[in-house]
Amino acid sequence: MSDPAPVRPDVVQLVLRTGLDQRPWLVGALDSAPAAIAVLDGPEHRWIYANDTFHRLTGGRPVLGLTFRESLPELVDGSRLLGFLDDVGRTGEPYGATDARMDFDRDGDGQVEEGYFTVSLSPVTDADGRARGVLVVAVETTSEVLTRRSAERRAAREQVLLRIVTASTTMLAAEAKLSALAGAAVPVLADACVVHVLDRPVRGGRAPRLPVVTHCSVAAVRDDVRSRALPEGRTVRWPGDDPVTAAIAAGRPILSSCRGGPQWAAEAGLVDLITVLDLHGVAAVPVLSDGLVRAVIVFAGAAARTPYSDDDLELFQLIADHAAVAVHQGRRYEHVRDNSLALQHALMTEPPPQVNDVEICVRYRPAAIDAAVGGDWYDAFRLPGGDLACVVGDVAGHDVDAAAVMGQLRSMLRAFAYHLDAPPSVVLDALNRVLIGMRIATLTTGIYARLSAGPDGDGDQRSHTVTWSNAGHPPPLVIHPDAAVDVLDGHSGGALGFVLDTPRGDGRITLEDGATLLLYTDGLIERRGVDLDECLARLVRRATAMAGRQLGPLCDDLLADAPGDDDIALIALRRRG
Repeated sequence: MSDPAPVRPDVVQLVLRTGLDQRPWLVGALDSAPAAIAVLDGPEHRWIYANDTFHRLTGGRPVLGLTFRESLPELVDGSRLLGFLDDVGRTGEPYGATDARMDFDRDGDGQVEEGYFTVSLSPVTDADGRARGVLVVAVETTSEVLTRRSAERRAAREQVLLRIVTASTTMLAAEAKLSALAGAAVPVLADACVVHVLDRPVRGGRAPRLPVVTHCSVAAVRDDVRSRALPEGRTVRWPGDDPVTAAIAAGRPILSSCRGGPQWAAEAGLVDLITVLDLHGVAAVPVLSDGLVRAVIVFAGAAARTPYSDDDLELFQLIADHAAVAVHQGRRYEHVRDNSLALQHALMTEPPPQVNDVEICVRYRPAAIDAAVGGDWYDAFRLPGGDLACVVGDVAGHDVDAAAVMGQLRSMLRAFAYHLDAPPSVVLDALNRVLIGMRIATLTTGIYARLSAGPDGDGDQRSHTVTWSNAGHPPPLVIHPDAAVDVLDGHSGGALGFVLDTPRGDGRITLEDGATLLLYTDGLIERRGVDLDECLARLVRRATAMAGRQLGPLCDDLLADAPGDDDIALIALRRRG
């Protein structure tokens, strides 16, 4: 259907100037016009003409002879229209608005309905050009506006659902998936979104045993809310007359009011959140997996938000269904990760805290991606003559295969070091020959350092000598007590397992009292898009700034400053005289 032809204000002006009683055929044309047309007279804006369309819009209520304020009081309080009428009558300047909101009682039943109109207000003058009143021409656009807004709202919701799917797909742990879900829902779908994970999953569709105990795994709220209102991390006991228990018992989404501070809100400790956000309604949606409710997602809306509808519940159910899949996948990932980490830590035994007046500190941090297990390792052990052997190595990869190869290499290097009792270069060459001969073709880098302690030249104190050899690995650092840092970048051969290099060399330094030797894997320094030399220089600057720290805090600070997309293994030795 085409839009109605616009009503020309100049034609209406002609009717008015000529006189309504002298131009009945023109008045008839205005009466049958598809637009609402009316004329207001004088500063009080008293209706002197209104066509049939106008009367239909206002439910046939009598308006002629009444003022605007008397006939449509809901528009006086609910819109700025009266002010615009005053402006047009006073200044003689026309006013127009597109899709202006005007809510009024259409049927005379006392119920105000939402409406939108394209409005034109024009000054009415007599034949002498004197101001006489205001001509009102209005075309209703309510249907078009609501249709457009519904489409926009639907598109926004589809975008939210897409964000939830995308974000949670890129996360691996269950809690990270749920956090992405809650963050995507606010503020488009809710003013607050809280995921309550049940301490013990219960069968959906049945009344659970009370109280239902949940843990607020994650929560997201509008940016303007104070952090004290966040329930994240809190244990909640639901008494039974609450939306969470109701959603579990029903096995489907439940709408509930939280106006007036219901008792369940006080017992659940959520009064602060409800008060700060001015929450009026919540939708509690159970997350079911294998028929068991494992979590309940609570979407909460403030007073300014349109109350939740059946369409909202359908969307919330889709989100909960996706959350169920995400939680299931996340739990499987966490199971694999925990087992992998247990295996990896079992392969890396803790060294003694001190050997030959040397303090020892080790750290291992898995990558924040994939299965959180990989091929980085550290090792420290005594040799037959009492020397201390220290190793860091890196087998390429972040999976169980890399961890398995790492376990083989770690054991073989231990065996060669102990049996040969030889300089580090000899031990690495022996390991390299075995890897090539057994065709364990996995890129591996590492450093083997040997700390020897014995009397110095005068025989009155112990001397600590470090001998090391490098197989394609980032260079060790020596952090001196005066904060000077040496990079031990010599004596490096190729990586292990591919080429029989010419014999490797050994470096040798004396470790002074209070000095720290740091061996590490590349995850400590490598940053995407940054040159390796700059990465190493950053580590040197960091080590210089922390030279005086105790060994444990020093290692922790280095880890905290490192990127998180690769495994990190490090071992630090500090001589104590």
